Amino acid sequence: AYTLQVGRTLFAHRQVLICRDGEEAATALLSDDPRRLLSSQQEQRDRPVAFLFPGVGEQFVGLTKELYDDEPVFRAMVDHCFAQLKTHLGRDLWEVLYEDDPQLSTKQSSQGNHTRNAQSGLNLKAILKRNGATPKTPLERLKQTALSQPAVFVIEYALAHLFMQWGMRPQAMLGYSLGEYVAACLSGVFSLEDALKLVAGRAKLIQEMEEGAMIAVALSERSIQSYLDEQVSLAAVNGSSTCVLAGPTDAIEYLEGHLGELGIITQRVETTHAFHSTMLEPVIEPLTELMQEITFHAPTIPYISNITGTWITDEQARDPNYWAQHMCQTVRFADGLSQLLADTQLALLEIGPGQSLSAFAKQHPDCGQQRLSMVIPTLPTVHEQLSDSSTVLTALGKLWLAGVALDTQAFYGAERRQRVLLPAYPFERQRYWIDTSKGNEKAKNTRRARKGKLADLADWFYLPTWEQAPLLPTAATQRNMTQSPWLIFGDVSGISQSIAERLRQDGHTCVCVYAGAHFASENLQSYTIQPGEQDDYKALCKHLAATQLLPRTVLHTWSFSATYEQSNGPIGFQMQQERGFYSLLFLAQALGAQVYEEPLSMLVISNHMQAVTGQESISPEKSTIQAACRVIPQEQPNITCRSIDLNTFNAATLTRHTLDQLLLECTSDTNDGTVAYRHHQRWIQSYKQIRLEAPTSADLPFREQGVYLITGGLGGVGLLVAEHLAQTVQARLVLTGRTVLPAKGTWEDWVESHEPTDAISQKIQHIQAIEALGAEVLVVQVDVADQQKMQETVQLALKHFGVLHGVIHAAGITSAEGFGLFQDMDRTQCELQFQPKVHGLYALEQATEHIDLDFCLLFSSISTVLGGLGYLAYAAANTFMDAYTYLHNQSSDLPWLCVNWDTWYKEEHAHAERVTTVAEFIMQPAEALDALHRVLSAQQLTHIINSTGDLQARVQQWISTQSTQADAEVQPASAPRANISTDYVAARDEHEQAIIEIWQKLLGIDQIGIYDNFFELGGHSLIGTQLISRLRQRFQVNLPLTALFTTPTVAELATAIKLIILEEIEQLDEEEAEHLSLNSPV
Repeated sequence: AYTLQVGRTLFAHRQVLICRDGEEAATALLSDDPRRLLSSQQEQRDRPVAFLFPGVGEQFVGLTKELYDDEPVFRAMVDHCFAQLKTHLGRDLWEVLYEDDPQLSTKQSSQGNHTRNAQSGLNLKAILKRNGATPKTPLERLKQTALSQPAVFVIEYALAHLFMQWGMRPQAMLGYSLGEYVAACLSGVFSLEDALKLVAGRAKLIQEMEEGAMIAVALSERSIQSYLDEQVSLAAVNGSSTCVLAGPTDAIEYLEGHLGELGIITQRVETTHAFHSTMLEPVIEPLTELMQEITFHAPTIPYISNITGTWITDEQARDPNYWAQHMCQTVRFADGLSQLLADTQLALLEIGPGQSLSAFAKQHPDCGQQRLSMVIPTLPTVHEQLSDSSTVLTALGKLWLAGVALDTQAFYGAERRQRVLLPAYPFERQRYWIDTSKGNEKAKNTRRARKGKLADLADWFYLPTWEQAPLLPTAATQRNMTQSPWLIFGDVSGISQSIAERLRQDGHTCVCVYAGAHFASENLQSYTIQPGEQDDYKALCKHLAATQLLPRTVLHTWSFSATYEQSNGPIGFQMQQERGFYSLLFLAQALGAQVYEEPLSMLVISNHMQAVTGQESISPEKSTIQAACRVIPQEQPNITCRSIDLNTFNAATLTRHTLDQLLLECTSDTNDGTVAYRHHQRWIQSYKQIRLEAPTSADLPFREQGVYLITGGLGGVGLLVAEHLAQTVQARLVLTGRTVLPAKGTWEDWVESHEPTDAISQKIQHIQAIEALGAEVLVVQVDVADQQKMQETVQLALKHFGVLHGVIHAAGITSAEGFGLFQDMDRTQCELQFQPKVHGLYALEQATEHIDLDFCLLFSSISTVLGGLGYLAYAAANTFMDAYTYLHNQSSDLPWLCVNWDTWYKEEHAHAERVTTVAEFIMQPAEALDALHRVLSAQQLTHIINSTGDLQARVQQWISTQSTQADAEVQPASAPRANISTDYVAARDEHEQAIIEIWQKLLGIDQIGIYDNFFELGGHSLIGTQLISRLRQRFQVNLPLTALFTTPTVAELATAIKLIILEEIEQLDEEEAEHLSLNSPV
């Protein structure tokens, strides 16, 4: 190791290993364990570093004892400080911090490292009450503020001195509370002797104060203002959605209960004083007097003020009043991090107990993925069974990996080292690019969807059903189960824990994630995140990538509830989405940003979501996760997703046999995408074709001059249905929509003064045509999701017409802003779809609850069955509609009829670029109205699927992973060049030629030019997913699926790929770039 440091050129590619001797080094190197053998590609040399100093809260007896024994520089500084403090405290801190305590059971580990018993961890966030008793053990003594704060100061100051001795000179510093005193001392604001006197005196004064309490709240600084008053103070702002409040115990307890009722996540901070609050104001005057004995100087190293959240000024640093006010003011730590992170080259080193400041930094929105490895703690947490010395050396190694200069001579100090003869590096120019498989064995008997619509319209209908399937045998085919870790989102009922235990017994690594107030990392295999916070998922995946623990299998159990969650409207829906639909969406987005070609399996376990037997009570709010399981794999070809539903609430009620089956579901290579277990039986979702013959007029529920409410009545489908009702039964119609029309008396003037293409004019003319057919039309501008407004609309209809006979709920979003690929999806797009389909349904049920209707028809979508590129939010909203219909019909005298419609014809499609695969299945207006008659005449049916093509074949094509993979292997029969609008132009380089070859195999066309459009050649969304997957593998670039729509020609795709490759090359040094160019696969 010494020879490598002093006798070799420093390269960009680096590795670090912490070990005791050659034998341990050899074992670790052969194991290639990424947790021990750390690697990186250095992007910068002489990288600057900033020091972070925590406050009290994560110390424990025995911390740094091994470092004290092993490092002479650290030991000398600690001894010097303890000697100085003895005169101020009347006690030797060495006895408090390092003296053996029988309660601790501290022993040497098997590796010879000084460790502590798991029970010995002491969280000094709990500061002792004043009781006047003399502590009997070091553990109890260290709980006193008067001793803990000086001890923390000494540890941090001595540790900083050690790193500086090794060449790590800080360019900037940021302390948290007491940590600012360490930063100021290192910067020369006051001498070490004055700092020790000041810290000891300040700690004594605080300990004498009245007790208080503190609470962490998952709210932003802006949102938390309404909870502040004369008693409750804002103690700290740690992140964009994490604040700490402090005040009297009774006030904090009351606030804690109030916030809990509002569903706001809180966590009590274990402390007996309200730090950084008005409760400490009585200490200001005596502390100011103490300050008069201190000599202040301007800082020589820049550091950030807790009070302002920006760089300390000379005047502030030298002002005694600043330091007196410091303990009562808010710690603006998040703002301070913003200042440091603005320098993108700066590495952050947390010097002191615990790793909280590192966690805050990694969660900060300005900390990008590349920055995570440059945020480094130096000491273990109270929960980690790690050596002090190894943790410090690991931190030093990570700094070196990041490019921070190390003073090798100072590091080895007085140790006697010698250089040895090592072999030279074998820089052989060999090609290491991983080619895609060239196996040409084609899948046989592949089922393909039959083209176009079925000839007989009566065959366009299906019922969703469940088929009992055999239990998976113990010898079921296993997925390719590598040793890549499992990422498990743990539930509170114990299901995930039971599975994790079994997986660990089989040798798998399980990284568990639990719901919490914010992102936090307890250790490499345990995290907490706020379920609905998108940034937490990004931070989680950044951590997993940085620690090389990215999963190949995800087990998500947050939709498995410990009790039956009865549907309770919009609030319940939103809460369920946070831990269900949005959790899966944000997770897939975060994982997709990290991985592009490796296979990833997502297993989603729920309970009481599926209506299998027809007798269950279900939670329809959970159903949206089914859409995620269908659409995400369609848009991200390397991801597979499976839904597994149970009918239990607790792992304790599962038999061992059922648990065995559940484990097999998680590990077996089965093509069943939607599975449910009921009464020890396995069920799979299927669809049964039924014939609906053309009805007679007597079979229809329409009345002559009946009154019908059509939500979404001003949309294309709504106006088509309204026109049909006017023509056939001269209906009286209530048409609702979001569009604001001018006053009816001004319609003629509006139409005359606007172009024929004006959308308002077209709606006006359509309504006028409906009225000309003999209908009376009442147009109401209303948001269907507004419960109060919908009630008023129904009452207006009753007042105007005197009766209401039927409702057609056709409201929905079909404009482009409601659709998008999941990687680009955000809450706004999802909520846009949820408004009419989810909240609109809640409002409609409430508004029509006591009205005796002839029928209520709900327009759902076939996307709940087939998914579709860009249809994630739309499919989720409609899936809820299907499930809620089942729940409503269990208790209502008037059953709703929910129809999953195939595509109705429209002259213009907002998302036309994605309807190429369904164009051949679109229903013309006459066909759609005929189908409408057939479903409304179907007796006793409440849920019907309308598919103009063979539904089973379409499911095989779009949903079945095995079918999709088989289709990918089967090459279409070769055909001559298509007759398209562009002339043939041959490939100009190897990139374009490689792309053309892939197109030829997928499209079955002999001659393809570089300016030919993928969609004009017959390509569609499904083939597009296969194309993007092959391009990713061929060129080893993270090409997004959207590239196919924005660059649909060979030439444009080649340019996009080249740009991505160039961006990656810019990150390489000269030798690596040359190596890549010589050995490129094209």
